[in-house]
Amino acid sequence: MAAHIADLERQISVLNNQKRKAEVDVAGLRESLEEFEAQAHSAEDKVKRHADMVSKLQSDLTREADARSNIERQNAKLNSDIFTLNARVEEVEASARSAAKNKISQLEMRIRQLENDCTAELRPVETPSTL
Repeated sequence: MAAHIADLERQISVLNNQKRKAEVDVAGLRESLEEFEAQAHSAEDKVKRHADMVSKLQSDLTREADARSNIERQNAKLNSDIFTLNARVEEVEASARSAAKNKISQLEMRIRQLENDCTAELRPVETPSTL
């Protein structure tokens, strides 16, 4: 019987040692679990921050694309306006050249007329007695 009691005490001792070892393992696993939970929470926070940044960048990109589109439309309109204005300038210049040529021709005719008048006045008047 004493051998049996000694055997049972040995088994109790082994079980107590295994229990302590299991408790140490459980404590280590709890620490690991807490670390993994903290890492997971940190990763979730990073994912959220990055998702917010992506959303902001997409919004910025859309806004920039809209602005670029508006600028391109304005540029096309300005190019069209420049083309139209250049054509109008050429028309006005051609009209002004034509008007200037006409005015010069009129003034040249008037000069010739005045020269003729002056020449006629400077000629001695022929009277019937000199004939």
